[in-house]
Amino acid sequence: MNQYSDDHPHSLLAVHRRWAFYALQRLALHDLSLNPILFENGFKFLIVVGDVGPRLTSIEAHFHEKIQPVTADISIAASAPPGFAPVVTTATLRDDMWSTYVPLSVSNLNQMLALIDKSVPKGGIDYINDTDRWQFQHFGIDDIGRQAVRDASAVLGIVDEIDFLEVTAPEPDAERLEKRFADNFAIETRHVFPATSSDLRRLVERDEDTWRSFVAGRGERTTKIDEPKLAPIRFECLYDTRDDGPIQLAELLTLYDVVNIVPGQDTTWLQRHQLSLADLEVMAAMGRIKLVLPNTIRQYPEELIQAAISHSDENVVLSRDLATRGIQNGEKKDPLLYGPFTTDERTSLLRHLHQGAPDDAFKKLLSAYSSSFVQHGLEYAVRGANAGYRIGIGAFLGEVLYQLQGIDARVEMSVLGAAMEWSMGLGAAYVPRQMGGFDETHNASIIASHVSRSRFVPAEPLANRMHTVVSGLLAVTDVPPLEVAKSFTSNTISRFRHVAMGLVSGPSNVDELSGLVKKLNDDVRAFERRRERLSKWSIDTALVGLAGKLLMDPLDAKIGPWTSYFSSLIAGYLYNALKNSKAFEVVGGMSREVIDLFIGLALAPSNDSVIMSRTQNILKR
Repeated sequence: MNQYSDDHPHSLLAVHRRWAFYALQRLALHDLSLNPILFENGFKFLIVVGDVGPRLTSIEAHFHEKIQPVTADISIAASAPPGFAPVVTTATLRDDMWSTYVPLSVSNLNQMLALIDKSVPKGGIDYINDTDRWQFQHFGIDDIGRQAVRDASAVLGIVDEIDFLEVTAPEPDAERLEKRFADNFAIETRHVFPATSSDLRRLVERDEDTWRSFVAGRGERTTKIDEPKLAPIRFECLYDTRDDGPIQLAELLTLYDVVNIVPGQDTTWLQRHQLSLADLEVMAAMGRIKLVLPNTIRQYPEELIQAAISHSDENVVLSRDLATRGIQNGEKKDPLLYGPFTTDERTSLLRHLHQGAPDDAFKKLLSAYSSSFVQHGLEYAVRGANAGYRIGIGAFLGEVLYQLQGIDARVEMSVLGAAMEWSMGLGAAYVPRQMGGFDETHNASIIASHVSRSRFVPAEPLANRMHTVVSGLLAVTDVPPLEVAKSFTSNTISRFRHVAMGLVSGPSNVDELSGLVKKLNDDVRAFERRRERLSKWSIDTALVGLAGKLLMDPLDAKIGPWTSYFSSLIAGYLYNALKNSKAFEVVGGMSREVIDLFIGLALAPSNDSVIMSRTQNILKR
């Protein structure tokens, strides 16, 4: 590694300092018993962990194997020797969201530049070792573009002078682009689309604007704890066309105002559901369907997207927009994962909970949270809604089940959890999929139990009410979806909404609920037995004083016989820790505002998505 004297400050020193701070954060999250401090002496950095006795060896081994950036000189020590000065760095929430302190690859660095400022032109920045300067290569740039590059670079911590070099635009290289986006989870920026793809580029630019606005608002900590809505304005569901189960789009249109469709990477699913592109265009214009695109827009048929947006761009939801909705919804589902807190604030919250942990199981739970925060902002910026596969609620619960019970369903829970977060972000019911012979219903109920915090408990068990009422509910099948969309009015759908809400919050009289079902069935022309379902909770707005808990909660049954007040064992554990622990009475490193916001989010009621079982019984006609 090159050495530089104090009288010759080097541009990379600030970069290495940011990387050292990132390493400090990762170590603090990995081991909540530590309160490490960063020191520096030129290009040498020390993370001081204090007197930890023989643990120092294992801490050093983990750091060098899992955390240390390969190009930075960072070591672990019990104390700082003479010549080292403490590094005082404060990372804002905006810094975390834009990954200011994360070691970025050149590709991710330039993707961030494009996202930070819409005026950054096509091109790329890199550090040129021969000149010891930053250089931005472009294909033509004006003064506005130059300033945009400087401003965006400053957000990422690059405050040195930047050289600008114009280069010849390369010929389109499909193979190069395919290799660049070999990560199927990556979401490209507007610069990938030529001016000739004006409609797609417009959608991507809108998606990027949404992300910029979200990060700006999150940096100002604009989160509010709103009272839950007892009934949605529109009753929606999310349906993935990769599902190979028996469900039909026509059936969903019988019951929902809007069906949010995750399409496949070709148009073969249209034939299965008796749809043409013209039909899809009409139904999108009617507001009965929307396309939800969690992957890069380039992976979906352009003709499908054109049909959906022929009337309005609002009929397509792209990945970063979907991610913002999921995060905003997730704040009230799981504030440790999604609350508007900086990494340092999250670490402090976890550390205080860890200090008051009642047992090792709770410490493992907190450890699972810690592992979810690595490169949080980068994941969402680069992968959009697909970040939920790695750091979402499903990934977290999969890790919890593995650590506490040795049940390895991490892949299954990650895939399902991401999709359920999309549905909850859209305010839609989730239709569990059958793919490759695997039915998601059981795991969906586990995730639902984690996010369903409520003090309302029905007088009779929910499962009994579902069986009594829903076993007689019929829906359309084998009818073209366009005909269903035109034939079933909002009054018909509102009846189903009434039934669904009545399952847990409506009249306890089964005869009355059955009467509602009969009214709905009178409008159905082709029948099949309706699936069992879990419905949205109608919940009390009180923040504390929980009354009870659902019997046979699937998450409790999966993990063990722990007791809690919530309908989720993990949320209950968190509630009891907040209610009974004295950890937050005297705190350091956190403002009272942060603590109050966290506790408010953690104890707030939670509106949840509908979970639809995939049990299908064909009705004899």
